Amino acid sequence: MAFTGNLNTVAFSDILQLLSQGKKTGALAVSKGPLKKEVYFRNGNIVYALSANAEEDLLGNLLLKRGKISKPDLERAISLHKSTGKKLGVTLIELNLFSREEIVAALKLQIEEIVYNLFGWNEGEFMFYEGKAPVASQILTELPTSSVMLEGARRIDEWVEIQKALPAAHLPLKLSTNPKVRGEEVTLSVDQLVVMALIDGSRSYPEVLKASPMGEFVTSKALHQLVQNGLVEALPKSRSRLSSREEEELVFSVSLRVFSACFAVLVRLFDKKVGKNFFRRRLPSPQEKKGIDFYLATFLYGDEHFNQNDFLGRLSELPKEIRLHKLLAGLGNILEEGLEVVRLVLGEAVYKRACNDMRKEAAAIFAEERELVGKYDLEAEVYRQIRKE
Repeated sequence: MAFTGNLNTVAFSDILQLLSQGKKTGALAVSKGPLKKEVYFRNGNIVYALSANAEEDLLGNLLLKRGKISKPDLERAISLHKSTGKKLGVTLIELNLFSREEIVAALKLQIEEIVYNLFGWNEGEFMFYEGKAPVASQILTELPTSSVMLEGARRIDEWVEIQKALPAAHLPLKLSTNPKVRGEEVTLSVDQLVVMALIDGSRSYPEVLKASPMGEFVTSKALHQLVQNGLVEALPKSRSRLSSREEEELVFSVSLRVFSACFAVLVRLFDKKVGKNFFRRRLPSPQEKKGIDFYLATFLYGDEHFNQNDFLGRLSELPKEIRLHKLLAGLGNILEEGLEVVRLVLGEAVYKRACNDMRKEAAAIFAEERELVGKYDLEAEVYRQIRKE
């Protein structure tokens, strides 16, 4: 089976479906820059997964963070694993540090973390090597691919909502003294308790992720719930108060970045599926637009003649009360035109995938300026344009 391509044109979930339905046995290699991952299949089900050159980091850190092994024992096992060439899981069993059942359970968590992470990749080269198997000494488990696909799709949808309320990456987190819960009793899940134990007033969200014994999604979901209930909050950013003009410029900048990232998703889809420049030829030319809409079209289309100073000058000529509205409305109209072209030319399925990809791109940018985004309700304006129908 010669099966190769890019995640720009074939979604990871579609690849899993093909391999599952075909009951394929082999290895799916996926790479994006320095990131390289392999997922192994047997009769269509997932039996193993790894990230290149990081097996001991994944499995070893998983066991260490969960308190299942001491650091000296882990270092001893890794040293022996490297000198003998045996897999780390096998080495841990031979040292009588774990039973085979315990290693299989840990490997299952490792596989899930690798595979579910791939659902978030919007680009990356992939190739399926039919018949390729893990090394003979590797301990294997088995995950029904159909169940993984359902859970992966659920996580992607939930992930977008989670990212909306996560604290900015640079802010330290602390336990709140004024939770939003009713009554005196608070019921917390085990995941939430684990995350709360990591909140010390100095760790930021990425640092909590790094210290957590759970995966990125589970940790982020637990933190999201704690933030929503007012049990955890971010310490305010220590920067001087922005002037009215500086704040307005920052809002404009965030808006332009978000819509530019969303528009780029559509351009990439068309470039891969139909060919370069086809998408832009199907859109109204900037010359057909008036006022600031002309500048916005040249900006989103990547026109080399776009002049940001001229654009900001034209925008500043408008009454202050309507500047942001005009900016968002203009950007939204152009994005809506692009989405309609996607729907008509590439079909409903690709349209929905584009909306998903754009929501993820927008959420990542919004997370950088959470307070400002909330103040101006930018998310509602953007997500209104990229809703899935």
